[in-house]
Amino acid sequence: MAARTILITGANRGIGLAILPSLTQRFSEDHFLLGCRTVANGQKAVQQPPDLGLKAPIDVLELDVTSDESIAKGV
Repeated sequence: MAARTILITGANRGIGLAILPSLTQRFSEDHFLLGCRTVANGQKAVQQPPDLGLKAPIDVLELDVTSDESIAKGV
């Protein structure tokens, strides 16, 4: 199967952060984009303790889903 790009919004806290480890383990061949309002917050999420088991390639995307301008930049 070809690698997919998976976008998780609100990935630096709450449900977005909670589902990140299980998704990266289940879909370790895919590429993940963490949509966060600030890159700094996303980087903190990626640097979580190693015991979270983040297994897939992860990049942070500055994205505010309440802003049409931010969404347009992210696309």
